[in-house]
Amino acid sequence: MNTPRRYLPLIVLIFLTSTLRAQVGPALLQMTWEKDQYFDTVDSGLFEAAAHTDGPGDPDVRISSYHFLGGYRLEPGNVGSTRIGFDVQDYDIVGHNPELPRNLLDSQIGFIQPILNINKWFVVVGGSLGFDGNKPFTGSNSVYATGDVIAGRQFNKDQWLFVGIDYNGNRTFLPDCPIPGFAYANRLNDYCTYVLGLPYSQVTFYPIEGFQFEAGFQLVETFDANLGYQFNKHVAVFGQYTDKYNPFHVQDTSPDSRLFFESHQLEVGLRFNGPRSIRLSVSGGWAFGQEFSTGFDSRNNTPLVHVADAPFAKVKLEIAF
Repeated sequence: MNTPRRYLPLIVLIFLTSTLRAQVGPALLQMTWEKDQYFDTVDSGLFEAAAHTDGPGDPDVRISSYHFLGGYRLEPGNVGSTRIGFDVQDYDIVGHNPELPRNLLDSQIGFIQPILNINKWFVVVGGSLGFDGNKPFTGSNSVYATGDVIAGRQFNKDQWLFVGIDYNGNRTFLPDCPIPGFAYANRLNDYCTYVLGLPYSQVTFYPIEGFQFEAGFQLVETFDANLGYQFNKHVAVFGQYTDKYNPFHVQDTSPDSRLFFESHQLEVGLRFNGPRSIRLSVSGGWAFGQEFSTGFDSRNNTPLVHVADAPFAKVKLEIAF
């Protein structure tokens, strides 16, 4: 398959739940590869200080999270190669609040495959199988699937149109329904690119040399933004705002009710660029607006436990080969 490389970074923007959150399905197309590269992984750990909850006796909890994601390309050098991806998000909740489980896990493995390229139109398909719950692989309600069909057309070197349909059995909004989407992408100049669409829009802006600003909005759910400055080829500083909104099935509860964790994070940090295959980031920040709730999806959630604001430290390692 001969899908042009210039299409790939834009296809993903239609259906991402938020920037840099997933590495399965369409997100695999966002990855950039060296010619002979076949594997890429990003692994991070976030360690939050103890925080009060509004439960009996006002007990404290300490929330840590670990995120492991990556992609594997079957045919290095072929932009039309099948790509396999994995994404594992684990929350470790240490404390004495009886309303909260000790662990929450969301894991997926999936693929993306270009299947058609006619004139200026192309089509890709993808899917994944996942598990979300508090006890790994112990209940059928926690197993879910996703699927995507995306078609796109390039009008000129700077303008694209994408349409598609997405099914995600663990989506925070309408998890039981396929959702159509569209996006119009335009590179205004060398300094600004935007994607305008539903359910996702994004803008990337380079105001001056060394600086990059990026922000993305997911309809109903999330907003993410980051600003970075590259001092030299080895060191960069960055600031980031991230929304987190994750659903989980908890064992021995109704199949139509999930546990949602919502958090907002501000962080600043340093990124160190080693050889082309290694990058290390260290950062610290503030988590706020943290809340656990229950319900079927984001339209009808009932608050369960509020978690007080707390500082956190974060380490991220990126490796490619």
